[in-house]
Amino acid sequence: MIKMGAGNYQRGKLKDKKPTSATLCKHKDGNYYIHIQVKDDVPEPSDSESVIGVDLGRRDIAVTSDGYSWSGQDIHQVRDKFSRVRASLQKKASKGTRRIVDGWVMPILMVR
Repeated sequence: MIKMGAGNYQRGKLKDKKPTSATLCKHKDGNYYIHIQVKDDVPEPSDSESVIGVDLGRRDIAVTSDGYSWSGQDIHQVRDKFSRVRASLQKKASKGTRRIVDGWVMPILMVR
């Protein structure tokens, strides 16, 4: 017999529902988890007076219709750093580190 632990949230989601499928998975931590699919009705959308729109951009990562904005400067710095590193590594690549097969660049893995 296998002990099945479920929290109140999971019990509420399973209550009065008919499972349609289940998958038993072993995770990296060694524990087994069961993923259960249930059929449920789609809830009616709720009316709301407050609506927010978000514009995703490059300079400001997000700007809301309320006027709040989040700078994308930190993200730009990380993206630019990795772009420079990629460019540097591509320059250093010799012919022996890559092989072209039917027009595709295929990396060669060295196993020792």
